[in-house]
Amino acid sequence: MGSDGCATNTVRQRNNLGGVVMDKDIKTGLQLFTSWIDTNSKFQKTTMENVTGKMNSADYLEEWQEFVHTYKNVNGIISPLPYFNCAKKVGTGNGWGVGLVGPKSILPKMAGIMLNVGLMKRYKSMMDSSWGTAQAEGKLEIDSMILVDVLVYETLEGKWKGSGDSRAAEKIENVKDHTVDIDKIKEENWESLIAKMCWGSGAEPLGGGDFRTNGPEPTSIGQPSCGDNTIGGWKTGKPKQTFPSEVKQFLLHFYFLRETKTPTQIWGSVDVKKFQWDHIIPESSIHSRPSNDQNRFGNNLTNCCAFPNSKNLNKSNHHLNSTHCLGPKLHPIIETYTGIDKTDQSLFPNASKLEKLCIFRGKKLIDQFLNARKF
Repeated sequence: MGSDGCATNTVRQRNNLGGVVMDKDIKTGLQLFTSWIDTNSKFQKTTMENVTGKMNSADYLEEWQEFVHTYKNVNGIISPLPYFNCAKKVGTGNGWGVGLVGPKSILPKMAGIMLNVGLMKRYKSMMDSSWGTAQAEGKLEIDSMILVDVLVYETLEGKWKGSGDSRAAEKIENVKDHTVDIDKIKEENWESLIAKMCWGSGAEPLGGGDFRTNGPEPTSIGQPSCGDNTIGGWKTGKPKQTFPSEVKQFLLHFYFLRETKTPTQIWGSVDVKKFQWDHIIPESSIHSRPSNDQNRFGNNLTNCCAFPNSKNLNKSNHHLNSTHCLGPKLHPIIETYTGIDKTDQSLFPNASKLEKLCIFRGKKLIDQFLNARKF
């Protein structure tokens, strides 16, 4: 039993619960199960011991069978959806090879448990109300996407820091009744969050209006932030730069919402097994920029994209306007994952255009993301 609704993490990790040694999947399954039958579950060792120890074998078996049956039904309904198909761990078809839940994925474990059990209880509420199967499945598909969007937003805002067990239990109770709509994240809240990740908390829209249309007033651009944290700071010297986890989480959500083709596909004659997070304007040239530019724009959300991890496909130190990047092998890949058309690549010839890229791509990310959420 996995902690995300579309794939199971098969990495084994030994744990001890009440003297019983179990692997990671079994522990996750018990956490899911106890939250299924105990509204006050906090997913901890003592809770699992109490829930599994106080029931007689017949009641336990009946609850377990209903739990497994509902899990399979819900998983069967949502896993074929394009978003969850992209989130599959196996890098085949549309799967990006990155699960929805986990340390390097979009959601933390407790948010994944909440998603699973919340949707299971919601689906059971529909079926207990004598809904038709087709009606229940259609409603669950919509609700699953609303809930994923809510959980990603909350994760980026820092609301799932720590274990998140109390929050998970509370939110499961809030969504279990199918007659109560799940509160969506407002479009303006997402726009504000993305703007902060691109241009800092003090950014103001150019000429009033909104960021989506006008972008930021250049003089208001500051250090990018997410939740209560500043993000994207540049490392001194020349160590390998890394993008903040929030940048990767948001971009995965962005790519999956837009059903972007997996980078782990066959590009030409090269069978790509993995992808990397790549600097659009190369890291090597950013080292020559003033420190303020490096910190604001170097590891910025707008300078990051997924890219096939292959020497034959890696644009390496080449700039977007180079013959190499404009060639027939690379420009379709660059356009797919950056959203920058071939005709616009010439706008960013070198690192002196970091700020220009930041504004241009930030506006594009906001517009494309908000459009994708409508569906």
